[in-house]
Amino acid sequence: MYNKIVKFDRKEKKREIGQDYEVFEVLREIEPTNDDLFGKILKIDGKLYKPCSAYMGCIAVDEIMINKEPVGEYRSEDGIVCPFCGFIDQDTHEFENDHGDGECMNCGSGIKYRINSVMNVYEECEEVICYSVPIKLNEIIEL
Repeated sequence: MYNKIVKFDRKEKKREIGQDYEVFEVLREIEPTNDDLFGKILKIDGKLYKPCSAYMGCIAVDEIMINKEPVGEYRSEDGIVCPFCGFIDQDTHEFENDHGDGECMNCGSGIKYRINSVMNVYEECEEVICYSVPIKLNEIIEL
């Protein structure tokens, strides 16, 4: 059951593994809920956050930037780019298909992607070019 949302700070030196989140800044106290807020984008005081961890009734969140109206196709040689948050998924070798619909690992929004492998005459992969387009922005919950 969650009742606090705290801003996660990776640089916080006072917190040891297994300690509670009391050292983090409290962004919002909420009514106790069993609702799964993970996988959603949270809007608190005009800023957007994504849940990244939970411990002892607290949800820790990271601030995230969202482009609510991305346009066009995104091309990258580094991985699949999320048109909504800009996250680059470099693990293209783990995708089951070289094209299809997927979900951003960072913001949970829907994207369509294509992975093109450029092979040389020896059938060795020279480079990988990824394309992505937006499908649907993940739900934003205002708290």
